[in-house]
Amino acid sequence: MARRNFLSLTLAGVTTSLVTPTLAVAGNKDEKMAGGVFYTTKNPGRWSKKIAGHLPNINVEESNGKITV
Repeated sequence: MARRNFLSLTLAGVTTSLVTPTLAVAGNKDEKMAGGVFYTTKNPGRWSKKIAGHLPNINVEESNGKITV
């Protein structure tokens, strides 16, 4: 009985580890995860009213290659 449980759990684990990355990569993952897992300017999720105060300001000076955040 223990051997059957071990084999069925092993099979379930292998199947899950093969299927899960495929589901994450299917389609454009940025569109599916933006606003849910991470937030962007286009998909701020529940933070839509706080975009201006919470986005980092990134300045790139092309003359000397200096980047300021």
